[in-house]
Amino acid sequence: MYHIKKVFHVTLLCILAIAVVGCFGASPENVTKDFFSAVKDGDFNTAAKYVKQESKDEFRDELESGQDLDDKKRAELLFSKLSWEILSSSTEKNEAEVKAKVTSIDMVSVVTDVMNKILPLAFASAFDENSNDDKIEELTEQYFDNAMSDPNAPTVTSEVTIKLVKEKGDWLIVPDDDLLNALTGNAGKLAEMF
Repeated sequence: MYHIKKVFHVTLLCILAIAVVGCFGASPENVTKDFFSAVKDGDFNTAAKYVKQESKDEFRDELESGQDLDDKKRAELLFSKLSWEILSSSTEKNEAEVKAKVTSIDMVSVVTDVMNKILPLAFASAFDENSNDDKIEELTEQYFDNAMSDPNAPTVTSEVTIKLVKEKGDWLIVPDDDLLNALTGNAGKLAEMF
């Protein structure tokens, strides 16, 4: 009887140890969720902690600039409608993939709309001797702010596969253009368009 109790207690302790490690160990899914939360909150330093070392500074700079939206307010507006859903994940040794559905402001639509409003004004301004380029730039910025803060701003949803690697016991995201485009509503594709 004593041996059965001892085996029971040892087994129970092993199960509890595994449960505790499982609760506190950051899984690829949790790392991905925490990363998205930090981006949505505009906390790019925290978001960079979830990114593979070689990519941290470059990726943080890309997020902060929001693809040439170098103003902090615009970066916050850009990520204000960010939402995500983890679809699946797979892990093999020290590599993992997390598939997620990511929704963000559709920057292609926003830029197209703003350009349609600004181009006629800029064109008219080019032929006006009393024109002020600063006024057009200020108006452009205001149109962008209004478009991104609009509760009905267009959004785009992308499915993205996020690659992670395990380094020193921590799962880290290996960023790529697909992830950046999903986060920024395809802002990276704007360079290809213009």
